[in-house]
This record gives sequence, C-alpha cells and structure tokens, in this order.
Amino acid sequence: MNMSMHWDYRHRNGGINGKDDMGRFTKNGEPKNGQPCWSCEDRFEDSVQEPRWEKGMSAINEVERDALFAILRSMLVFRPKNRPTAKQVLGSEWMVKWTLPEFDKCRRAQEKNV
Repeated sequence: MNMSMHWDYRHRNGGINGKDDMGRFTKNGEPKNGQPCWSCEDRFEDSVQEPRWEKGMSAINEVERDALFAILRSMLVFRPKNRPTAKQVLGSEWMVKWTLPEFDKCRRAQEKNV
C-alpha cells in the first residue's frame, strides 16, 4: 500500500485497525485531552539540552540548533520527492559545520587508541 493510500484508508476508517487514533485532536489540531502539544523547541530542550547539561556537556547553541532544525524539517516534509537527497543532507550546514568535523575528531581519537 503506498503512502497516499495508507492515509486515505486511515482517514476513511478512523485510524489503523479501526482505532480512532485521529480522534485525539480537534479539527483545529488541538489535543482533546487538554494536554498541550510540545513544540520541536520544547522537545529539544527536554530531550537534548537537559540531558547534555546533566552529563556536564555544553549546550548546543542557537545557530547549531537552527541548522539542525532546518535539515530535520526538510527531511520530514510530507512528499518524499520534496525531501533532500542523501548528498544534500551531507552537504547541509549542520553536517558540514558540526557533525562531520565532530565525527572526524572521534574517528581520529579512536584510531589513536587502537
């Protein structure tokens, strides 16, 4: 089943296997149970920054965070044909400025210890 058929099926049948998992939100996208939805920024603070602080690591600065969010958002667009290629992801600001240099640094340290 392709993705558009999957979503059409899900819409017509009230969810997967007849479960109304889509009934958790109003038509405006607000949660029905009163629980607020976390933004990407809130989740990032809770699941990335706080654990880093707890481990004594430095926080990821705003410029890096924004570059990370930019590439993640582009990778999560609905239509696959509108998503970046692997080559484009590897050439993204976040990969070039932060990830690949850190990877190289870790690789060199590992080679030195072998």
